[in-house]
Amino acid sequence: MIDAEIRKKIRQGTAVSQLEDVLTSNIFGLMRMIPHHLIKILANAKHIRENEKLTQISELSITSNSFELWKIFQNKNEKTDKNRDEPDVYFELDNGKKIIVEVKYLSGESDENQLIDYAEHCDYLIYLTFFHEHHKRAKEKYLYHEKIYLLTWREFYSLLRDIPKSNSVIESALISHLLHYLEYKFGSIWDGWSKNLGKINYPYGGFYSGK
Repeated sequence: MIDAEIRKKIRQGTAVSQLEDVLTSNIFGLMRMIPHHLIKILANAKHIRENEKLTQISELSITSNSFELWKIFQNKNEKTDKNRDEPDVYFELDNGKKIIVEVKYLSGESDENQLIDYAEHCDYLIYLTFFHEHHKRAKEKYLYHEKIYLLTWREFYSLLRDIPKSNSVIESALISHLLHYLEYKFGSIWDGWSKNLGKINYPYGGFYSGK
C-alpha cells in the first residue's frame, strides 16, 4: 500500500488515501517488525499535563503476540452509549503494562470521549497527531487524566530519522521506506513547516533539517 500511494496508484483525493486506518496500517504494520525502535520512539511521548516523557517504557520489550491493530474491546464505560472500542494500536510490555496508540492523520477525536474511553483499556494512551491544535484541544478536555501522553508526527519522523544506521540491510531499508512515506504523507501540509517536501526525494531522512 505504501508504494501504491507514493507512486500515485491511489490518488490523494480518493477516500483510501485519506483514511487514518491506511496510515496506521502502513506505518505500524512495518514498525511492528522493529519493535525496539518503536518503543524508543513512543517513549518520547509527553504527559498531557506534566510534559514529562514516557521514559519508563524505553528499556522494555513488546510481549510476543500482543501487538494488534484495531483490537476490539467491549465498552464497559457507563458514561457512553457505545457497544465497543476499537483503538488503532494495542500491545503489552514485558512488565505487564498495556499501551494504546490512537493515530490521527488530519482530524482530531472521532467522538466526544474517544481518548478517555480508550484509556479504560490501557495503562498508557499515546495520542499521535499531526496538528498541534488537536493536542491543545486534548489538553483542554483531559488535562487531569493521568494516562494520556502526546506525540506529534513531526516528532515521530525526527526520532525515526535519528535512529543510528543498522548493520542490518533489511532494517535500514525498512526505516528508509518509512521515512520516505512520512515525507510523502506530511511534507507538503502546512503546520509551521517551511518547505514543500512532497516531491523531494531523500535517501535516508534529511526532512526539514536542511540536509
